[in-house]
Amino acid sequence: MYLDLIMGKEYHVEFNMRYKDNRGFELKFFSIEKREFSTGKEFLLYNIRTGDVFFKITISKDGELVEALPFFEDIKDELYKLTMNYFIDEESYTYDKFILPLLRDNRIKELGIT
Repeated sequence: MYLDLIMGKEYHVEFNMRYKDNRGFELKFFSIEKREFSTGKEFLLYNIRTGDVFFKITISKDGELVEALPFFEDIKDELYKLTMNYFIDEESYTYDKFILPLLRDNRIKELGIT
């Protein structure tokens, strides 16, 4: 990724923003599954290709539990907002449109580039 900063200097920043599971499958498309139980609800974001869940929200009488794979831990608040307000059950979404910008913005903030 190239970033043009004030004063016209160009910096090249390398960091991994592509998630690959332990079998080497890259996450390209994902979907949401909403489950309702007598004790609460679950919202699961999963890789369409493999079925692997990478983000989960559990809502019960006891409160909320938000879980994410370590790769997505830094953006789990943003994923929570998208999951609760935007994603529709059984629709497919692209990694590049929804997750990649969150990771990129988070990394730019970490580097102190505004």
